[in-house]
Amino acid sequence: MRRAKTDDRGVGAIRIELYHDLNAAVEEQALDFSIDVGGQVYAAEDLCTKVAKHLRLSALSAYLFALFDTEEGEWLSPDREVSSQNARAATKCLRFRMRFIPAVPKIPSLDPNTLRYLYLQCRHDFVHDKITYRKSKNIGREHLLGLGVIDMVRHGKVYGFNMEKLKNMDPIEFIPVSRLTLNYL
Repeated sequence: MRRAKTDDRGVGAIRIELYHDLNAAVEEQALDFSIDVGGQVYAAEDLCTKVAKHLRLSALSAYLFALFDTEEGEWLSPDREVSSQNARAATKCLRFRMRFIPAVPKIPSLDPNTLRYLYLQCRHDFVHDKITYRKSKNIGREHLLGLGVIDMVRHGKVYGFNMEKLKNMDPIEFIPVSRLTLNYL
C-alpha cells in the first residue's frame, strides 16, 4: 500500500488529474485538494463542482462530469465521501472525466470550455489506446497518421506556431502509443 500524499504540514491530499494540452501550464494539469487531519469530508460531487469552476465549465455542463478512481477502475458516485482518513490510507488519484457524453447532434450546443475539455479527454484516450473499436477493427495506418496530422495542425493554431515550427514538432506525441513501432510507421 502506498503512503498518502502529504503537504508540508503532513496533511493527506487528494489529487484530481485533468486532461490538458501538450503545452499546458502546470496549474492546468492537476488540482490538489488538501484535507486537514480534523476529518473534513468532501462529497465527490463537491469536488466535481470545484473542478468545474476552476475550468470555467457552464453550470449545466458540470453535471455531465464525474470523478474516476484510476486505481480502482471505477466511478465515484456523487454522494461518495472522500475524507482525510481515506486519503491517509492511500494516495487518492482521481481523474475528472466527462461521464455522460451527449448525443452527437447536441455536442455543438456545449459551452466552449466543456467542448475543449471533451476534446482533450478524447485525444488523451486516443493517444493512450483507451478507445476500443467496434468489432475489433483496427484503424489503418493512414487514418491514424491523418488524425495525428490534424491534431498537430490544431495544436499549432491554438499556440500560434508558424509552419516551420509545426514541421519540427514530433508527430509521435499525436498518435497512439501502441503504434510507435518501427514496423508500423
